[in-house]
Amino acid sequence: MNKIARALYVVGWLAIAGGLFLAIEAWGSTLVIDPTPWFGIIYHIGSGAVVGVVIFGFAEIINLLDKISKKE
Repeated sequence: MNKIARALYVVGWLAIAGGLFLAIEAWGSTLVIDPTPWFGIIYHIGSGAVVGVVIFGFAEIINLLDKISKKE
């Protein structure tokens, strides 16, 4: 795996972790106002997961293109 693909995998995991962190933060900050802040929690987890998976896809594309270019 080349350096760019590896860096993108790290960024993807950071995006997923950031989504989870923001969901926990949203849950904690709105607990006093609204006892069930499910929309904010689902929104942040979903956003982090989607962004992370898209970045994983870019990393895999770069990895496959790197393998193809080394094969020729």
